[in-house]
Amino acid sequence: MKEQLEPVFVKSQQKLDYWNSQITPAELITRRMNNERGQGWWFATGDPEFWRFSPTLLVNGGKALDVGMGFGRSTLFFALNGMKITAYETSKPAIEAVKSLKETFDLPIDIKEEDFSTADLGENLYDTAFLAQTLVHSPSEEAAFEMIDRAIKALKPGGRLWLRASGIYDGS
Repeated sequence: MKEQLEPVFVKSQQKLDYWNSQITPAELITRRMNNERGQGWWFATGDPEFWRFSPTLLVNGGKALDVGMGFGRSTLFFALNGMKITAYETSKPAIEAVKSLKETFDLPIDIKEEDFSTADLGENLYDTAFLAQTLVHSPSEEAAFEMIDRAIKALKPGGRLWLRASGIYDGS
């Protein structure tokens, strides 16, 4: 069995609400960093494709844009791998959960409590932008493509865009 990775910046053991359970930030990060199968990131709630494409998506000391942070599975992956994150979200429980992790572990995450469909994402700012299950919240196909265009404009020249979306054949 591989050696377990341990979080190193623990400041608080205060429990937080996360997916209908009470868990400390250290427990959550430990679960995310380790799993029974010894394959790194906890794939049950993460994006294993990030591991596969990490040499392309991760930029040491770079900036990433998370359009629709949710409970932070993508944001945390990139922050724990050395990128500065700007993340958009409107769900108060999600924002509070990620804020707690950000503060507990001194993670470089700037949370914008704004609707990503209307927020100004900027231009030429990010090395990587990701929309993981974000497009499902678009009111129309046109709005989804508009969001993709805005994310592309927010990328630096040569930046990478990561899209993950449910389709009509996806069970979710």
